[in-house]
Amino acid sequence: MSFVYNLDLDDKQKEQIQTIKKEMMEKRFAKKDSAFTATDFDKEKYIQLMKQKRENMIESKAEMIDKIYKVLNKDQKKQLKEMMDKRKERFSSMMKKRMNFDKNCNGRG
Repeated sequence: MSFVYNLDLDDKQKEQIQTIKKEMMEKRFAKKDSAFTATDFDKEKYIQLMKQKRENMIESKAEMIDKIYKVLNKDQKKQLKEMMDKRKERFSSMMKKRMNFDKNCNGRG
């Protein structure tokens, strides 16, 4: 969502977005449970916590995007979508070039 700052935001929008990001960061770094004790490691608990963390990250990011999207006006949403599409195209193009390079050079760099 770093593209948001490339949009022409008014001061109120900037403040709202900063507040949303701050809230999300506070949630992300809240004290979590641990699979470690002073003398032991619970493998199953660790696996469960990591799976839960991944799921929570996805949900948290979706929630942040949703909140920020609601702050934007129609034109800003359109511009943001265009920026994200261009980034996706550049990434895809870069990966295709990399794949072709690797295929042609047989792993030699």
